[in-house]
Amino acid sequence: MKKNITILLLMLSYILNAQFDGSWYAFRINDLSFNTITKCKLITGRIANYNSKKEYTTNIDSLDIKKSIIKNDSVLYLITNSGSGSFKKLEVHKFVYHKKSNTLSTFYFYTLKKYYEIQSSVEKLEVKDIEEFINDDDSNISYLTYYRKETIDSYIGYPKLIDQPIDKIVKLYENLSLIYLTLNSKTEEEKLPYFLLKGMSKSAIEVPAYLELKINPLVSPEDYDEILIRDKFNNNKIVIDALEKFKNSKR
Repeated sequence: MKKNITILLLMLSYILNAQFDGSWYAFRINDLSFNTITKCKLITGRIANYNSKKEYTTNIDSLDIKKSIIKNDSVLYLITNSGSGSFKKLEVHKFVYHKKSNTLSTFYFYTLKKYYEIQSSVEKLEVKDIEEFINDDDSNISYLTYYRKETIDSYIGYPKLIDQPIDKIVKLYENLSLIYLTLNSKTEEEKLPYFLLKGMSKSAIEVPAYLELKINPLVSPEDYDEILIRDKFNNNKIVIDALEKFKNSKR
């Protein structure tokens, strides 16, 4: 009987984990960031020059999973080993799966903030301490969305910004201006997650606006897309005004 229960629990664990397993991708300006979740490893990396002849993949981290915990069928916590020797620590990674959109939300800043506060207050966190922390965790604000490859490929099939009609270009810059003005009005702590995202902050802020208007969200670094728009529409006051308003909102 005990053996049958163990097998049943293992099967249930496998079924619940299946929705998270595999590779998930997020936009990182003109590149992609990825998380690959397996039974034993959490692998993070970057795909540069995606969908071009110069494409290449760089693995950033390959972390051993010490334990995985699923809450409410859709929230996955991975406990991994970080560092080595006397510097080895247990880290927590939180992922939320959305069945309707087939997306994965991650970078839950307030979960991480609370975890590091607890971690710094004790000499060594044990798995049981982390399990208790996970049980109490209720943060629900994510800053990054990851997609399956087929979804990514459908999004980069959208026309690039430079090839869009004028009204859509203007609408995008108007929407982005509102996003940045709202962001600028936040407190320093509310802005902190975007600062910590570093190279992915622009994508986290701007990609949803691109996708809403069905514009290819792989954008050039260093504002090169905006230079192209300015050159192409240098005699169109509506476009240039929208571009200037956008630039001013980012300051």
